[in-house]
Amino acid sequence: MTIFLAEPLLDEPLFCCVARYMSDMNARPAAVMQHLFGYRAHPGSLAFGLSQVEEVTRNCWGLSAREIAEQRTSYPYFAALLAPSEANDLFQKMLSPLNRGHAPGVHRERGGARRLRYCKACFDEDLRNGVPRHWRRAHQLPGVCVCPWHGGILWQVFNDKVLREGYVLPSDLNERGCSQLGIEMSDAQLHACHQIARLSYGLLANKVSVDASSFWEQVVDFASGRTLAAIELSTLRDLRAAMSSYFGPGFLRWVGGSNGQDTNIVRGLCGSRDTHAPKPVAIVLLAGSCEAMTGGDVGSLAFRRPKPRPVIYCINVGAAHGTRHPVDGMRRRGDHYVAWCNCGAHFKFTQWSGHNATDAQPCRPGSGKHRSILGQTVLALRAQGKTRREIGASLKLDYKTVANLDRTRGKPQLHRSKSIKTAASKIATEER
Repeated sequence: MTIFLAEPLLDEPLFCCVARYMSDMNARPAAVMQHLFGYRAHPGSLAFGLSQVEEVTRNCWGLSAREIAEQRTSYPYFAALLAPSEANDLFQKMLSPLNRGHAPGVHRERGGARRLRYCKACFDEDLRNGVPRHWRRAHQLPGVCVCPWHGGILWQVFNDKVLREGYVLPSDLNERGCSQLGIEMSDAQLHACHQIARLSYGLLANKVSVDASSFWEQVVDFASGRTLAAIELSTLRDLRAAMSSYFGPGFLRWVGGSNGQDTNIVRGLCGSRDTHAPKPVAIVLLAGSCEAMTGGDVGSLAFRRPKPRPVIYCINVGAAHGTRHPVDGMRRRGDHYVAWCNCGAHFKFTQWSGHNATDAQPCRPGSGKHRSILGQTVLALRAQGKTRREIGASLKLDYKTVANLDRTRGKPQLHRSKSIKTAASKIATEER
């Protein structure tokens, strides 16, 4: 039997079309859901059993299952943020009602984020245009709390599945009650959330796409490149802190469905450095925050890739490792790099040609692990019978640096005994 659903309105989701049919025909919701989807489907941004929906609505809509998925559900949003194979797998699962609840890579909202959201200004436009008030697909996307067209904070209606088993309409708002999203944010954070809503709508309308397979590697390189215009990042931890400041902790807690007790409110969104498949909503938030830091347009997901770190050979050509030996470590400090090698060499540079630092200058090692390795190297060379000046010339270190390393590393017990003797003499003097 054919179900004659009404002609879809602007950006109207499938569940809203079904709700209008149930209300106009005064039909039993359970019977409509079973006949249309093949099971008692709850309203949501995605829909399953589309093969049966195509068959039942063929005489009224004449759309294929893929066209219904692209025009009446949030499938384009997720397809743009998933790998091609995962996007196709998601569509294949949407064809059958047996695969519901097993959508790969789809962010499942929890708590207040699951409620139907709407914009009062959009409803006012519907009344002025003489069309029924209806829900919008863009308002139901993950992470969207601001209307992408009007920029106002969205309202929500509590869907308790009592009226028409959850298929409520805007005309039911007076009966079911509604409230504005209680997300605390500043004007700048409201603007940031508006940009996220615009970017999400661009993904839904197939205006923006992203290579999900290499996105996370770009984010890691971006966070490590220290090439931002407004905020300098050195680790993903700094990126998380910048996101919390940019969007506000209230918004990130709302998106992630946190219960308010987890201090790391973006842990579930950003993942870790080893994450290879971030959630779709995390891709949108990361793209929006990174583009904002570089002063770019969040309507595009093109990243300004930082210049990769060079592979530099050690400048101590007289060491045992010989020439063409890569340094063991390197760190960016301001406008220059600092490199160190296991032979004891420690130098800084700003320019390089190939694998050779063209303006390398020996420098004093810092404290910690690198200075400890250098001290052990000095002791090893001293044990071979080399003088301090010979070691300084070999490692390109100042004579005083070699002397300090030799003194502190070569006689630790002596220094300790002297300090103990000094302390003991002071105590004895005070007792007298």
